[in-house]
Amino acid sequence: MSRATDLDAVADACIAAYAVIADHGTPQMKMLIRVLLHIVGREIVQDLERRERADDGTPEGSPERDTGA
Repeated sequence: MSRATDLDAVADACIAAYAVIADHGTPQMKMLIRVLLHIVGREIVQDLERRERADDGTPEGSPERDTGA
C-alpha cells in the first residue's frame, strides 16, 4: 500500500474507534482518541503538501514553497 492509502486506513480506523469511545470510553480515552485523530490529520496534510511539491517540481524545504503560514 502507498503512504496515502495507509494513512487513510489509519484515519478510518480512528474514526470508527472514536464513535465507540465517544459513547463508552473514559475521559482519558476520549482525550487520547482526539489527540490521535489530530496527529493522523497532520500527517495527511503533510503527505498532501509533499505530493503537491513533487507535482510542481519545487524541492522540499524550498523558500519558494514556504508561505509563512
